[in-house]
Amino acid sequence: MSSRIASLSVTAFLSLGLLSGCPTRSVPPAAADGATTSSPDVDPNPDATTMNVALPDDAAADTADTQLVDAAIDSGSDTTSDQPKRPPPPLSDVGVSCTVNAQCATGSCVDGVCCASAACGGCRSCAIPGSLGACSPLPKLTEDPRTSCVGTMACDGAGHCAEANGNTCQATAECLSGFCVDGVCCETACDQQCFSCNTALELRGMCRPFTSGTDLNASVPCGGSSSCAPGPTPDQPVCLLDDGQPCTTAAECVSGQCSTFYADADGDKYGNADRSVTICGAADAPPASFVVVAGDCCDADGDAHPNQSEFFSHPDACGNFDYNCDGYDQNEFTTGSCGGQPGGAACGKTCLAEVLMSPVVLYTQACR
Repeated sequence: MSSRIASLSVTAFLSLGLLSGCPTRSVPPAAADGATTSSPDVDPNPDATTMNVALPDDAAADTADTQLVDAAIDSGSDTTSDQPKRPPPPLSDVGVSCTVNAQCATGSCVDGVCCASAACGGCRSCAIPGSLGACSPLPKLTEDPRTSCVGTMACDGAGHCAEANGNTCQATAECLSGFCVDGVCCETACDQQCFSCNTALELRGMCRPFTSGTDLNASVPCGGSSSCAPGPTPDQPVCLLDDGQPCTTAAECVSGQCSTFYADADGDKYGNADRSVTICGAADAPPASFVVVAGDCCDADGDAHPNQSEFFSHPDACGNFDYNCDGYDQNEFTTGSCGGQPGGAACGKTCLAEVLMSPVVLYTQACR
């Protein structure tokens, strides 16, 4: 509207100038004879109906402005508001610094850079040097406070939060090291015999020699009838036989003793030499129903054993009268005839005598 008003004002100004006698190009008067006096300023085309009006320089400039305004009006444009618009800034590529998603061509601003992925979870980042813009795992042992992966836990280098060495575990996947041994996260597989990652509180997570108990997690287990024991050096534990296990030398046994024991079926503290065992254990600690001393000649009869001092008129449970196990029968009475036998009756035999036509028992021969 303001442009239209300006155009009308200029037109009115021009008309007013013509009526008020503003300087114009002069027209020579007609000659008496009707001829027109020649003049260099006379229009050579007398038939023209157009009148050329001379305007001051300022007026000419105003006219030019008016023409520009009219042209603007005719074109329907507004010279006061239709300014060229600035193009929007270009979107940033992956890896370029950013503060909001709208700055990135991917629409994802993660960890301060334009990221190729909007979902970059725990123990991962888009701002790792050398791989800016790629959602990559954080280096191993790095903490990730965003997911509370701190303190006794850290990132495992593969995009997971895991337990540090020494913490309890049930599976390998729970551990930073990738080894769950003896119930704790361990620095190594620790599968050598009689080594453990859980020997003491201050050593948890460290593979150390184990010298007491079994080691069932070793590549060659030490258990069942064997246990770990100190070896020739502190770093060389050994797996040896438990007490009660058959042995041939003391070096095979955890206790360091290999002893022979004898079966004592009758409980007389003397064992049968034909029924013996050689096992790991102290000599003064025999297994049940076994004794350290042998020499029992009749392990079925508690009265028959070495050093027996009593005499018996009946045979032992084995049918013998060698109660003292010395290898022969010893009569209690070595004198006195019996039935014509000057040496006396045989072991267990009754010696009879006839008195007044009736038999009388004199004695029964006792032996040992």
